[in-house]
Amino acid sequence: MRARPRRSASLAQDYGYSAQVGALLLSASMVGNVVSKFSLGAIADRIGAFRACVCSLVTTFVGLLLILLNFGGQTALLVSGFLYGTSFSIGSLGISLLTRYIFGDKQYAEAYSTISLVTSVASALGVTAAGLAYDVTGSYAAPIIAGIVLVGVAGSCLAYLRWRVNARPWEKRAKA
Repeated sequence: MRARPRRSASLAQDYGYSAQVGALLLSASMVGNVVSKFSLGAIADRIGAFRACVCSLVTTFVGLLLILLNFGGQTALLVSGFLYGTSFSIGSLGISLLTRYIFGDKQYAEAYSTISLVTSVASALGVTAAGLAYDVTGSYAAPIIAGIVLVGVAGSCLAYLRWRVNARPWEKRAKA
């Protein structure tokens, strides 16, 4: 039986950089994570939960696109990692802000517990699928493209949700 060639577990190494650059990329992503969690609340206070989440989706999209395109250079890779790191604020803070906005203080606890369960399961399945895609293809391209598509889907869902909440057709029918 022939041994399979060892695949690199690091995106940076796949792009020809050292493991140290991979560690820096992870650090850049975590810095993006922390910075975005602090700033998302302040941004939401100024422009609203929906627009703040759109900002996070845009930075996530740009980060993933830049990682996929790999314009070269460690700095470009670190910037794209930082931008991708902003995605973590959506799950931890953005969902909470949107839930409170949509359901209000009275229904928040009940709604958030269900939404949190669904997003946690989806996140676990997504990470597993990304790992499987890498194992099957030997490349990070498929999971990155899937991430870009999912950011688009999330943006579409957010736009629909905003329209649905702002239009509130159920209230218009009740008044008629």
